[in-house]
Order: sequence, then structure tokens, then C-alpha cells
Amino acid sequence: MAKKTKAVDESLFDSRVVERHIAAGRVERAAYEAWLTALDDVGENGEPTETDMLATAGITDKTDLSSDERR
Repeated sequence: MAKKTKAVDESLFDSRVVERHIAAGRVERAAYEAWLTALDDVGENGEPTETDMLATAGITDKTDLSSDERR
């Protein structure tokens, strides 16, 4: 006979709100820690990225910057 498992709403474990759910009693810290431990390590699937941060308001393209500002 198949063992019944309690379905878990994974949105409760969202890192942005999980502490709020733990404080409200909707999630037990032990359940959260067990869920984290059970996650697969997918770090090797990541790829390096580059991001250009444009601090000047109103500039949407690097071509709008002088050569000094492009660095």
C-alpha cells in the first residue's frame, strides 16, 4: 500500500516570506529545514552573466554615455 504524504504548499517556503510564516505558525522551522535539506544542488547549472549598471537617470543605452562613463 502506498504511503500517504502530507502535501506541502511550497509557496510557504519562499525565502522572501518564510520567516513571516514561521512566526505566524503556518510553517514549523523543522519542516522548513527539512525541505531545504531535501532540495537538489543545481549550482552547476548556473552560468556567469554580465550586467551594466547605468546610474544616471534617463540613460537607457550605453551609446548615450561619454567614453569615461562607459567604464
